[in-house]
Amino acid sequence: MPIRGGAKLGGLSVDAPGPLTMTHYLACKLPPALAERLLTVSAQLRVAPVKKAHIDDGAKVMLQLVELTLDFYFLQPVEQLQVSGLAQKTARLGIKTAQGGMSMIINRLAHHLSDAQLAILADLLEGFVVHKAEA
Repeated sequence: MPIRGGAKLGGLSVDAPGPLTMTHYLACKLPPALAERLLTVSAQLRVAPVKKAHIDDGAKVMLQLVELTLDFYFLQPVEQLQVSGLAQKTARLGIKTAQGGMSMIINRLAHHLSDAQLAILADLLEGFVVHKAEA
């Protein structure tokens, strides 16, 4: 199905003519403490982005998001499919390896961001939190 009307695909703007602009999202439930931490770190990055502690907090919270989403979108479905114990252990090992690599990348990148890039990171972190009232 073609994307029309200036929608974004993988961060790239698709300027196909058309009347419809549609944005799709993936969502997973955030623990309240992580949602609060995201908002706090976002605010700290806006106020004093050059402070090393705030940059470290931003990197830590990004890693927590990676861990949460890998668990939600990969490990939980593997468990729900009730695959063999060996397959589950292999999946967990693969995820732990990926998390280790992501930790190194996130930490290195976070400490090389400009103030403008840290402001963008603050916006991204805040954008991950969508408030939804529960009945």
